[in-house]
Amino acid sequence: MTLTDLFRATTFRWTLGIVVALILQSLLISGLLYVSTVQHATSEIDSAIMTSCRSLSGLGYAGMLEEVGEKVLQDVHRVDLVGLFDADGRAVAGNIASLPTELKTQDGPLTVDLVRSNPPDPVPNASRSFACAIPQGGRLVVARDTDAIDGLKALIERALFVATVPAILAAALLGVILGFRGQARFRLVQQAVDDVMAGDLERRLPHRSSRDPFDRLSRAVNDMLDRLQEAIKDVRGLGDDIAHELRTPLTRMRACLERGCEDAEDKRAFRDVGERAIRDIDHALSIVSAILRIRAIETAKRGSEFTSVDVRGLLEDACDLYRPTADEHGVDIEIDKGPPAIAIADRDLLMEAVCNLIDNAIKFTPAGGRVRCSLMTKGRRVETIKIADTGPGIQESERENVFRRFHRGATQGLTEGHGIGLSLVAAIVRLHRFSLKIDDEQPGCSVTIDCRDGGTYRSIASDRSTPHAETSEKPSVGAV
Repeated sequence: MTLTDLFRATTFRWTLGIVVALILQSLLISGLLYVSTVQHATSEIDSAIMTSCRSLSGLGYAGMLEEVGEKVLQDVHRVDLVGLFDADGRAVAGNIASLPTELKTQDGPLTVDLVRSNPPDPVPNASRSFACAIPQGGRLVVARDTDAIDGLKALIERALFVATVPAILAAALLGVILGFRGQARFRLVQQAVDDVMAGDLERRLPHRSSRDPFDRLSRAVNDMLDRLQEAIKDVRGLGDDIAHELRTPLTRMRACLERGCEDAEDKRAFRDVGERAIRDIDHALSIVSAILRIRAIETAKRGSEFTSVDVRGLLEDACDLYRPTADEHGVDIEIDKGPPAIAIADRDLLMEAVCNLIDNAIKFTPAGGRVRCSLMTKGRRVETIKIADTGPGIQESERENVFRRFHRGATQGLTEGHGIGLSLVAAIVRLHRFSLKIDDEQPGCSVTIDCRDGGTYRSIASDRSTPHAETSEKPSVGAV
């Protein structure tokens, strides 16, 4: 990775920005500490020299001379300066060689350069100085050099340097490390994306077992690729499946018409040929209609027509609708009785799914068998819808395939249909974000719609039961 790539890395730029912000914050805090500390030290010195000057000026002239001399002798560390000057500015006593001009009229302490006279020192010392007027017309100057303040300044500056420079270097190093790691992960993801774009649909984005946002995003993309791969497989096989399913009725229709053209001798015979051809055409159209119906459901916007549905009433309507068919097949339909049970769903679509399940159960249940419809509820809320039969059942190896379009199990030769009914049920269930499960009932099997996965529950306790409309005719895809 080049230096340009490093600076383009989002991780490095974020780290660099945070480091700059922290450095600016540190500089601001250090600057405030520096200024306040220096001001405090200066004010302490100013207070001391002003108090000393005013105290000396109140001793009288003779007392001032004596005290000034004592202070000079006591200044073993060469820190304090004191000087007594006459009205003409000439030094009378003390260790200050001359009276600075700016001290002749000043009202408060100032920092001025003073030359020490006892012992002599030609180099001026920067000192905080204060001058008091004395009754004899002269001035008394008391001062203290600023070496202590300068030392404090230097100490703070060194501490700031020692703390800031290593922090900057460490942060820059951390930014480089994070930048390289981020770029390395990005290259792996980019390579995986390029492989997928090149046609390797088995390729997935790398991720670790963590809750890192980047890993969560990778897992989400992988889930999307799984769905996409499954959809592409369905699309690739759909054309072949449609051709295979339409071939039988079209071939049968062609043979029927061909025999009719050769063998029909009167109007009655031609009419029979035409009727058989129409039945084959209707069968082919029912396949196309079912496919279009599944497509419409799969592309529908979830929740646009969802309301509170009395599922128990819906089951009763579906059972009443299919009871004549069940009687023709010698099959009993049973349903659990109970109070209204509510689910949030599209009533028409849920009715269509339940009707398809009941229709399949009746077709695969032999005479004398039973189809049972039941609900599992929690309070007034529906948790599962179960359709069970006493037919031959579904082998465990086929249970995932029966919801694929045009798939027909081992018993396909026993019943009519072209394997789209359960695909329609699966599409409706996916739209509601419910789930489907097939279980062995010994004998027979059951299909359970689990409504707990939908995530569309409302406060059922506050909802009123929604009256359901009577269904006057069987859904057109109920027998596919």
